[in-house]
Amino acid sequence: MTTPAIDATKEQFRDYLDKQGIVDQLTKVLVSLYEEAEKPANALEYLQQHLTSEGPVTSDFDVIKQENEELKARNEELTARVEELEAQLAATSSAPAPAEGSEETAPAAEEA
Repeated sequence: MTTPAIDATKEQFRDYLDKQGIVDQLTKVLVSLYEEAEKPANALEYLQQHLTSEGPVTSDFDVIKQENEELKARNEELTARVEELEAQLAATSSAPAPAEGSEETAPAAEEA
């Protein structure tokens, strides 16, 4: 048997949930789950995805973390390539200029 204090606390909590829009949001998500033709394998994940309005769902963090690692590795590769090309550029700019009319100037003109 419940006491009047517990009943009052429950009623206050229900009012709080209603005023915050939580009851409506939960109802909408549960109705959408009910109306799904194919029920999801993980109902809890479904609820999380449909209740979360900000940021990715916890299960998305693994995907984002993996993508971040791949992008970091690609960034390191590209940084090394830039350094390599800068070294090549410095080496070619410090080399003596070829004589006019030589064969080495023709490919450079074609590239530009």
